[in-house]
Amino acid sequence: MNPIESANWSQTTLRVKQLEKAIGKERQQVSQALKQLQRQTFACEHDAQQALARAGQGWHYHRVQGQVQAHTQYLQAGRPGPDTPFQTIWQIQAQVERHEQQIADRKRPLGRYLIATNELDQERLPTTELLTVYTARVSLWDKDQNRSVERGFRFLKDPLFFASSFFLKKPARIMGLLMVMGLSLLVYALAEHQVRTQLAAQGETLPDQRGQPTQAPTMRRIFQLFEGVHVLLIQHPHTPQRLILNLQALHDHILNLFSPHVQQFYRL
Repeated sequence: MNPIESANWSQTTLRVKQLEKAIGKERQQVSQALKQLQRQTFACEHDAQQALARAGQGWHYHRVQGQVQAHTQYLQAGRPGPDTPFQTIWQIQAQVERHEQQIADRKRPLGRYLIATNELDQERLPTTELLTVYTARVSLWDKDQNRSVERGFRFLKDPLFFASSFFLKKPARIMGLLMVMGLSLLVYALAEHQVRTQLAAQGETLPDQRGQPTQAPTMRRIFQLFEGVHVLLIQHPHTPQRLILNLQALHDHILNLFSPHVQQFYRL
């Protein structure tokens, strides 16, 4: 199996598992709804048929099969006689089953994604060369999945990112935001790779969210550790000062994992 097939297989397997989980969750919802529906009684067949039709609507992976049945309900307690008044009520008998066709339609596109480039000249970048470059990238991604920029896009779903608050009307602005996000996530991935590589090379660790030592911290965890570190600028006409507040030994340890270009922002 080549790297592209391996990556596609991994993504497909994960998404199929997510789909099956969603199918199981929906089945529980349908079953619960049918239990409540079958306890109800209806005064006429038409109302029961309408309720059965509504019960089968709105489901993505299941369909409801059922029928309505008439029952005699006596209006007086005790053993009924020939003259005991009664009325006819209607109840629903139904069961849920998987909608295999819809599930198959949902599974078909799983694991597929586009390989795109802004180089439209086929002579400068033939399709075979594009696939070769992508294959090499996937091979690297398989060795260290945490190095890929794509993993960083999960932050877009994080409530702390406030992605839902963005409103960009013009396509040019949307493209600009995507460019900034892509570059930011690239820097994020490279910084995370730098920290993990240096920790492994030096045989050292950092505390994770639970305080346990780890050699694979996320950059988000690094940012959390630097919360409370501030820059204080003292404006003085003769001797202006720039102070770094709350810098502890742990912060120095982390800074030693980076190059001097990063350290210069925290060390005077």
